[in-house]
Amino acid sequence: MYFFFSILMNYYIFCDYYIVCAYKKRRTIVARVAEVEVVILPDGRMDTDSAAAYVGVAPKTLAMWRWQGIGPRFIKRGRIFYYREDLDAWIGRAQRVNSTAQAKFQAVREAERL
Repeated sequence: MYFFFSILMNYYIFCDYYIVCAYKKRRTIVARVAEVEVVILPDGRMDTDSAAAYVGVAPKTLAMWRWQGIGPRFIKRGRIFYYREDLDAWIGRAQRVNSTAQAKFQAVREAERL
């Protein structure tokens, strides 16, 4: 099934999770759109793999953030669990920046406050 639409001289074709964009018919960019499965338990908990998919990072990154104390809040009851509310709050606290230099500067300032 194909869907065609045009926005400001850009042409997009959607086909089986692939997006093909031809910008002014000169450049073609192909990107794979992946489905992400996030399992949330009835009480709102997620395991590390689901939390990593929810946040958009690798599970190893969450482990490093736990070790460094800079990641989202978690609980350990035999295994590591994250609550969805805590992940949303942690994402909401992130400051938006315009460059990587600005992000590094803010990270240094945050580390100095601790």
